[in-house]
Amino acid sequence: MAVQDEYLDDTIYVEGRGLNGDSCAGCESPNPAFRCADEECVGLGMRCEKCIVKAHQHLPFHWIEEWDGEMFWTRTLNSLGLHVQLGHKAGSVCLFPQPANISFAVLYTNGIHQVNIDFCGCQPDLVRRTQLLRSHLWPATVFSPHSACTFISLHQFHTFNCMSCDIFNNSVYFRGHLCHTYGIS
Repeated sequence: MAVQDEYLDDTIYVEGRGLNGDSCAGCESPNPAFRCADEECVGLGMRCEKCIVKAHQHLPFHWIEEWDGEMFWTRTLNSLGLHVQLGHKAGSVCLFPQPANISFAVLYTNGIHQVNIDFCGCQPDLVRRTQLLRSHLWPATVFSPHSACTFISLHQFHTFNCMSCDIFNNSVYFRGHLCHTYGIS
């Protein structure tokens, strides 16, 4: 029984603010309000808005939670101002970024995300679909894409499809359900 209580206590602890609740784990500023809901970010801790966005510059498909003093609310990296720059190596700066002018929809393994995508304008011959493909994003259309699917999601779908013939409907339903679970419409 003692082990069950321990597991329950630790599960509740993880659902709360946990360690680093009083200062940002990135910059030590007081009262951080954000954390990553994805379990891939082990030990990231509570962070301020600037640090949570910086920590997810190359993880744009994670769900973020904001503490309001009583409970956590789901926020998207899109709503926190994260922009994903395509057409350049990680860490380099594009001198002529071209915003997609829409919130780009991306299907990922944990749901459907609205993402601020900036295409590269440095090389006019580098079309948007090529920039998406080189970033492991499969565009939904050839011309003027507004949505894409990550390569890993396509691989996951293919694997599931080999296991069951009804997986497409289940896969789409599941990802849609994830979005509603996180309060995304």
